[in-house]
Amino acid sequence: MNNLTISLRLKVLVAFMSLLLIAVGVLGLHAAASSNEALRTVYEDQTVHISHLSEIDRLTLRSHLDIANSVLDPAPEQISKNIEDLDASLGSADRQWKDYMATYLTPEEARTAQQYEKDCRRRLNIDPPCRFNIDPGRVAAV
Repeated sequence: MNNLTISLRLKVLVAFMSLLLIAVGVLGLHAAASSNEALRTVYEDQTVHISHLSEIDRLTLRSHLDIANSVLDPAPEQISKNIEDLDASLGSADRQWKDYMATYLTPEEARTAQQYEKDCRRRLNIDPPCRFNIDPGRVAAV
């Protein structure tokens, strides 16, 4: 090693450091690519679910508001408008739910979704009398 000139030693050192720098760069790019893939999976599996569920929540609250507005303002034309809005909201919420169920669900999400469907069916079997009570024909008869 003592026979090597200083310039040759520097060239070997620079070449070794360059290779080391390239190796670290490749590892960094690989880590960034796998991180991006993991975030894409999180987005597709979780964030899209959240958007469906938040839209269902918004539409459900809107349905409650339509019912409350019909009780507070029992004019037949207002009730008719509220019933139309209620039907549109429930139809849209049903479409959002079907879209949600068509996506990948973890076992825990699937259990929760089945329980929600059971509760929702039970609630819809209770709520039609509420819809009947705000029917404009019935209010006009009173």
